[in-house]
Amino acid sequence: MALAGSFRVVQHEGQRFLCFCSENPVPRLHVTNACEFWSCDVALDKLDRQVSQCGLNSSCDDCIVKLREAFEYQTPTLTIQDSKAILQFQDSRQTLTFDLFKVSLSEARKLAQDLVFGLVEQVQKLEKHVKEGALANAGTLPLGSPEKNTLKSQSLFSPVKRHLPG
Repeated sequence: MALAGSFRVVQHEGQRFLCFCSENPVPRLHVTNACEFWSCDVALDKLDRQVSQCGLNSSCDDCIVKLREAFEYQTPTLTIQDSKAILQFQDSRQTLTFDLFKVSLSEARKLAQDLVFGLVEQVQKLEKHVKEGALANAGTLPLGSPEKNTLKSQSLFSPVKRHLPG
């Protein structure tokens, strides 16, 4: 499962749920409370109207773009009914409703594993990006800059110099 980078935490009856998108090979929506998972494929024709209104072609990539925008700019509402979760995005022009169905325990375990390791990969990419940006900026700082000294001291695995007696 390739995470599409769109995440949203929503509340339902005092409980938090993580809503996110994946691509494998079609767009999918997922909802989890870390114990249970609900999922559904995103039908391209469901997003086709919205995609064409924005002047985009009706492709899988365009649908992922629209899903990301919905996640970024709209707070979805979530309703849980037994083995079904209803995720609804609403803006001033239209409402998109998705019916997600509870997955089996073995599939939920696999999804949880994919989610955890997918998030770790994204965190590692972000850390690398921040480090590259910090190193690029460090080259432009004066030698005596406290910012440059801070960057050096923040390294988690920097060698520790010990002075041995004698």
